[in-house]
Amino acid sequence: MSLMSKVTINAGFACSGYELKQLLSLMQEIKEVNLTGEKFELNDVVYYTSRHAERMFYVAIVEGKIIGYVYAVLEGAGYVCLYFLAVKKEYQGQGIGKLLVNKVIAQVPRWKAKYIYSLSTNQNMTDFISHLGFSEGEKLTYMKLKLTDKITATEASK
Repeated sequence: MSLMSKVTINAGFACSGYELKQLLSLMQEIKEVNLTGEKFELNDVVYYTSRHAERMFYVAIVEGKIIGYVYAVLEGAGYVCLYFLAVKKEYQGQGIGKLLVNKVIAQVPRWKAKYIYSLSTNQNMTDFISHLGFSEGEKLTYMKLKLTDKITATEASK
């Protein structure tokens, strides 16, 4: 029996408490960080997987174990952004990532989106997503300002 015949794709909001803990472990194993740049915690996983009209989170499960996930968000009129896509190393190269991305693609028409963007600083992700038919889009500059306790309200107002 092939691995693909054993894979189930479930919506994140349907995950049990045990599965959410598995998911957190996988996210930490893959060394993902959340949008604030901090390491994932259980409350982050609960947030991302919760049912929301403009978010999609799917998990790939084999024999009761979560082996991958994808997270996408409707960001504006006409486009969806694919933020997170990960598959455990031992399951990579077997079609799981493609299955997860295709699940997102299948759901996009309900939002009437014309594009799916993938944001990544990881070359492996860029190579993978290109293999699925994504092409280079507009160049973006991602900038951040880390606020520290050294900056006081008085200094900030100068």
